Amino acid sequence: MGKRKARNRQNKSNRIDSRKRIVIATEGSQTEPKYFDALRQEHRDCNVRVLRKGTKSALMSVLNRLDKERKPRSGNSEFWAVIDHDRRPKEELGAFARRAKSSKYFVADSDPCFELWLILHFKAIDKISGLTGSAEASGCRPVESTLRQYDHSFSKSQYNAAMYISRIEHAIPNAKANEAQREVSGSSVGTRVYKLIESIRGSYS
Repeated sequence: MGKRKARNRQNKSNRIDSRKRIVIATEGSQTEPKYFDALRQEHRDCNVRVLRKGTKSALMSVLNRLDKERKPRSGNSEFWAVIDHDRRPKEELGAFARRAKSSKYFVADSDPCFELWLILHFKAIDKISGLTGSAEASGCRPVESTLRQYDHSFSKSQYNAAMYISRIEHAIPNAKANEAQREVSGSSVGTRVYKLIESIRGSYS
């Protein structure tokens, strides 16, 4: 009986090790980690690690954290950077994109900010007026104000992330529709966080 239990434990360990591992480094220290932690709790079969933000706030520090986590034999792993465009110069974003591409890291970016992805859990962007991209001086403030119309108690550090996860089936198609619309309209407002979500959900299906 003892040998059988040992074999079962070993088989389970092998199954877990064979899953695709997804490593996420977020620019924000509160809103984004809280969201992805809630996603991990909802989908316990996924193999996701959320790297905690260090003391440096520069955009490149997100990639530096992925560099430290990446081992010579990372196996079946994906490395994702979750960033905002919020009032950043195009030169800085371009340098970030080039380095991420050269390191074969995936980027889930939002313009202007991650809170835009949260809005999509409630409503499509094309049905909301007053949202602008990162080039505008107002940055993320209109996005946060719009989000509070649907989640009145929202704050970056204190919000019910599990409630958003329960509405994720609304967010993904809304984000895809927005991306298609961006290609036609030329608007910069949008988010690619949905691509990371689909990768996480596909890692254990």
